[in-house]
Amino acid sequence: MAKKGTTDEVKKILLGGKGIKSKRFIQRNPDIVKNLSAPPIKKFWLNIKGIKTLNNVAKVAYRSREPGVVTNGLNVGLGPLTAILILSKVAYEFAAYFNGIVTSKFYLAILYQDRSQFNFVVLQSVLIMLSTVILLALNTTLSGVIAAKMRLALTRYTHDSYILPLVLNKINMNKELDNPDQRITQDIDKLSQTYANVMTVLIITPALVVYYTVRTWITTGSYGPISIYVYFIVGLIAINAFTPLVSSKVFAAERSEGVFRNQHVILRDQAETISFYGAEEKSKNEADISLVVLVKNQIKVALATFPVQFVYQFFSYFGSILTYIVIGLRFLGGYYDNLPPEDKAGLLSQSSFIIMYLIFSFTTIISGFTDFGKLIGYAVRITQVWEQLDELKKTSKGAYWIEESRNDSIELSSLDVSTPTGVKLITNLSLTVLKGENLLITGKNGLGKTSLLRVIKGLWCPTTGTVALPFKNGSPDVYFLPQLSILVQGSLLDQIIYPGNFYNIMDTPDVTPRALEALKTVGLSHLLKYKSTTELNLNVSEEGKDSADIDPDVSALEVRHDVASWYEQLSPGEIQRLSIARVLFWNPNFVVMDESTSSLDEVAEYDLYSKIMARNITIISVGHKKSLERLHKHKLEILEGCSYNYYPLY
Repeated sequence: MAKKGTTDEVKKILLGGKGIKSKRFIQRNPDIVKNLSAPPIKKFWLNIKGIKTLNNVAKVAYRSREPGVVTNGLNVGLGPLTAILILSKVAYEFAAYFNGIVTSKFYLAILYQDRSQFNFVVLQSVLIMLSTVILLALNTTLSGVIAAKMRLALTRYTHDSYILPLVLNKINMNKELDNPDQRITQDIDKLSQTYANVMTVLIITPALVVYYTVRTWITTGSYGPISIYVYFIVGLIAINAFTPLVSSKVFAAERSEGVFRNQHVILRDQAETISFYGAEEKSKNEADISLVVLVKNQIKVALATFPVQFVYQFFSYFGSILTYIVIGLRFLGGYYDNLPPEDKAGLLSQSSFIIMYLIFSFTTIISGFTDFGKLIGYAVRITQVWEQLDELKKTSKGAYWIEESRNDSIELSSLDVSTPTGVKLITNLSLTVLKGENLLITGKNGLGKTSLLRVIKGLWCPTTGTVALPFKNGSPDVYFLPQLSILVQGSLLDQIIYPGNFYNIMDTPDVTPRALEALKTVGLSHLLKYKSTTELNLNVSEEGKDSADIDPDVSALEVRHDVASWYEQLSPGEIQRLSIARVLFWNPNFVVMDESTSSLDEVAEYDLYSKIMARNITIISVGHKKSLERLHKHKLEILEGCSYNYYPLY
């Protein structure tokens, strides 16, 4: 048993505690690391429940009406492609059969020294080989396309329930469900890559078993199929006994994979911040611990796979021995004594192929059941996300405390604000923010300033009270700038019109002029540098415009970059200026700014606030700077003990 206090030491490591090396701690307390990282044990037996879970996932994919998943012209849909794959694999089995028995024809032609027959068999075998190769390549291609379409269907289905107001924030705050991002990206991908091959094997192979059983019966009599069937049943029982252990270990390993990947996402996205803090050692400790946990779980998967692989490989290799035992007893029993030696050789070759293929079909089913267990593991992780999303949608009543104000103001009435865990922050808050009367919210950290904004936005439900907001086109006409500004993949225009969709608003004639004006107003004209000819041509529409006719500013506005490039190009102050450009572009009635000018000096701050107010946009600010007071008419000071002060500044 670990010493008292070691769990706290793990937490210290994870939080950057001093004087503790992760490697030394892991070596001394492996049980603590194990218990800290171990998820609840889950076993996925090959039973009706597991099959139903996988079937439910498949139904979602095959019933999807998403573009790219359903048939549209020459773009064949998921269902027809699967049918084509099954037919193609059936055709491959015919080719494999003829490819297998052609060997016996070679024996006969060679032993009888029949040159014309030999030449015919050579031609025949080449044609069969080409057919087999073409069908194998076609099957691989079809499987890849099916996997991509299945991933599209499952991921879009998940996105439709996941990336929604209220739901997105809540499910990522819910610590009961580990790594929803990994389940949506990696687990769906693995299931999609495996599903088509496993299911076609389990559909086609039983028919092969029936056919080759009959052929084996004809060749060997009843004892041949019976001995092979007993051989298969024993193998299936052995595989079914060990497969659940593999599935449960895969579940744990996938969870650890998500934790480890998240550590490296943090290292990538926060590299400069970590370096400024000098926190490389602490970050290395976190990454090392998550790596050790991941490797241990992967080793568990490998160890749990050993008995499964042993059984599978044993039945695969012993199958060839069993083939010749079965056919050998028939020959040694004198059943074919009346045949000449040449015919015996051809018959032996053909019969051994038929019996071996029957055994191979059984081992393919065994292998299919092994992969089937992994499929169930992935399906369980995916459906857990769906179940959680369904539960959130059922229990979420929407932002019922938000209503439309009558006079284009923001009104907070008898509002009690608490954290989702029930910690009270603010009680009985009532105030009105009139048009043109800016409000500054201040207070010590952790007293509820940002929490109040979450209630106004509708992310958190107040204990009591209501919020009245001005509406426009059926939605609150309030733009929020959170503490952490977000940059997106795409062009400079995409950054400015966020959270608008480029394709939805580009038909509006004044979008580009408004974006350019907003960018120049906030002092970011230097971002409109003329790009190279190659970059320029990539962004020109197919209207035959000459490069001389293209406005360099418009061209620069449309050059696309990935998210990492944007964060590398822009300083924190520039990112905050770009966020304010969004406010000017959208021109809302109100804007709520949470520490949105913290990286700017007082002169730049005053200039930007003045330009916002010049647009008749009313501002609610959260901040600590004394310089902000001159830009606001009222001040709300959040105090300890769930109280507050509200008073005019001038």
